[in-house]
Amino acid sequence: MTAWIPRTAGVALCIAALTIAGCTYFGKPVGQDRTEADTLQAEIADYKSWKTPEWVEGFTKSVHPLPEYVKYYVNDIGMSDIDNPPNGSVFVKEQFDEDKQLMGFTVMKKIDGYDPENKDWYWAIADKGGSITNAGKLNSSWTSSCIDCHKKGDGGGDLLFVND
Repeated sequence: MTAWIPRTAGVALCIAALTIAGCTYFGKPVGQDRTEADTLQAEIADYKSWKTPEWVEGFTKSVHPLPEYVKYYVNDIGMSDIDNPPNGSVFVKEQFDEDKQLMGFTVMKKIDGYDPENKDWYWAIADKGGSITNAGKLNSSWTSSCIDCHKKGDGGGDLLFVND
């Protein structure tokens, strides 16, 4: 019976460790990523009032099979130099299905020193209600896929497609 208690405690610790690791892997932001997600959540609350680069106004056909269409919004900092976005730039891309129904959106924010290997972009995915569901550097299969794709198709060297 004495061996049962340490074994149970060990199993509980393993489950707790896997749960924490799973939350990080599956995109639940932790640490600095959680702090940035909370800040970003407030920053993008009024993104629909932001500007859209004139060459991508309205519904734009997506380069991905899903979503079918996208719409872009850029904060004033990003619009100040869209070809070389300064720190503090935020880009929101709404995603729509074939019926032009909102599915959710993705966000990129340039943060000095955040992730130099990936041009200091912080990546986030939000549901159609605006809640960030996934965010960070390469902390999940979703954001890793975003970064990998942006690296492969990046004509401008800044990991953005909207200004290429």
